[in-house]
Amino acid sequence: MSYAQQLRGMNASANITASRKTYWNGKQNNYFSVGLNKFFDEGVMKGGNISCL
Repeated sequence: MSYAQQLRGMNASANITASRKTYWNGKQNNYFSVGLNKFFDEGVMKGGNISCL
């Protein structure tokens, strides 16, 4: 399951992801991640982005 949201005023986006793996022996693993991406449209970084997970 995942959700993403564009943050137009900040020229950025955020996303959340959750998943579960279930194995035949009944063991379960849950995984969660949160990400933030910043996009640049001026200066030295024009056309670039920085991602934090």
